[in-house]
Amino acid sequence: MGLRNASNVQSDMEMLTSGDKLILTCKELCSIVAPSGREMPVLKYITNALFQYGYLIEVDKIGNLIAHKKLRKHVKNIALFAHMDSAGVIITRKSLSNELLWGSLSSWTKEKINNQPVIFDNGEEGIILYSEDATEKRVVNHSNNLSVGAIGAFKPTIKIENDYLIGTFLDDRVGCAILINLAKQLSTSKDNIFFVFTTQEEVGNKGAMAVMNSHQFDESYIIDTTKCDVSSLGEGYVNLGYGPTYKVCDGAGFCSIELISKIRTLQEKYKIKMQIEILTYAGSDIAAFRGKGDRSLFLGLSLPCDKMHTREEIVALQDLIGLFNLLKLLLRECYGAKYHN
Repeated sequence: MGLRNASNVQSDMEMLTSGDKLILTCKELCSIVAPSGREMPVLKYITNALFQYGYLIEVDKIGNLIAHKKLRKHVKNIALFAHMDSAGVIITRKSLSNELLWGSLSSWTKEKINNQPVIFDNGEEGIILYSEDATEKRVVNHSNNLSVGAIGAFKPTIKIENDYLIGTFLDDRVGCAILINLAKQLSTSKDNIFFVFTTQEEVGNKGAMAVMNSHQFDESYIIDTTKCDVSSLGEGYVNLGYGPTYKVCDGAGFCSIELISKIRTLQEKYKIKMQIEILTYAGSDIAAFRGKGDRSLFLGLSLPCDKMHTREEIVALQDLIGLFNLLKLLLRECYGAKYHN
């Protein structure tokens, strides 16, 4: 088969639906290894994706990327957040027997990480072993090019199976994909819209905290995944295929009731399929807003995700597309957004 020219490729892209483009972006982002503290490959992808659409790109010293068009005065500043990093591991030391030992850059259980392939920041691969009593954490089957301080993440895999997207790093590359595709479609808006891609969420929300120390937003939406329970439809649980969620609270605190009301008004007006997210543990980038109630109203909007922090995380395609459409509607109805045809 001969090489296809650029015009043919462009024509094919124009024929894709918004859902197709969103899924394609998810697949591309989920193939990139970029654990906490090593987000640069994702940052480069986002920069390349948005620069041609007229966005001004800011990158701060911790590596957060903030994209916006020319700013206007005397209007609201609205921010949409998603985090670029994924859960990772770090080689901490060598044992007396010269074996490499690893430590966690997230929360792992033995079932999630034991005997899994990992790619480190120098491109080398290894296998993570986690003993039954969690006292032994070794990296095996690696080359001699790995050393103490190397940071890695799961070797990525991504596929569509039935009505589900299954793969590595869905937390939170799906959020990044949603923001990228929203930004591409956005033409103008009544208010200033900021697309914020943060670093180091998995190790304490450090990127989002830096953004909130340097920027003033009136209203902020944090787009992420949330743990679901596929075995229960009881009240208080969220499930795959039952719609995206709006967050009442998680272990980082309570979301702003004013923004919850906005979402519920849209939900009722347009009969949108949604779920309520209530977590009394764990956290998200909403932690960056804690103690900053005078700076921004904020709300978490999430995708239910099964098997989170494994090589085969699962989200429902209809939830993914549903959250994208919800945000598109939100920006139009509440902030005067208009979109390209």
